[in-house]
Amino acid sequence: MIYKKVFSFILITAFIFTSVLAQFSWAAEVSEVTLLQDLSQIEMAIYGTTSEKPLVERVDYLEKELVGRTLPGTITSRVKQLKEFIISGTPEDPSVIFKINASQWILEEKITSEYLITKIENLENVLFAKTSDDVLAMRAESIFSVCFKEGKPQVENVLIPAGTLVPIRFLSTLNSKKSKVGETFNFQISENVFLDNRLII
Repeated sequence: MIYKKVFSFILITAFIFTSVLAQFSWAAEVSEVTLLQDLSQIEMAIYGTTSEKPLVERVDYLEKELVGRTLPGTITSRVKQLKEFIISGTPEDPSVIFKINASQWILEEKITSEYLITKIENLENVLFAKTSDDVLAMRAESIFSVCFKEGKPQVENVLIPAGTLVPIRFLSTLNSKKSKVGETFNFQISENVFLDNRLII
């Protein structure tokens, strides 16, 4: 009887331990997938393509391209910082993409769907008649500081009412027979969208 109880206890312990390990493994896999998705999103936003190199090499390369050196911290925190810096931004410091889009609007009264590196090169040519060899962060800041000499533009979150018409034009031909579920496509806003006399898109 004692043997059965001990054996049952061992089985229960083994089951719990296995379940915990499985949960940790699942969480690690989900975290890695999210990390890779964020990294690919950053690369696509900047270059229009993703790298097939190992994860650490990709992060190192992006950091050196953006700020000239690799940054401290875990690989997860570094990717998070890169995404915040390039894409999402903060209320105190808008993202690089926001700064370049705002600058493009000031100079050209339009915001194109070109990749970040292309926009930076084009705006540099407009402003300085040449492109710079500086890191991307410095190049973006130089453009932004010329367009907004008094500091960053006033920014606030706006809730767009349901049913608001946003005119777009596709930048590539769509084919319903060849298109796959989940496939992305490029488009451009074809007209400015205003709400209460404020430009929102």
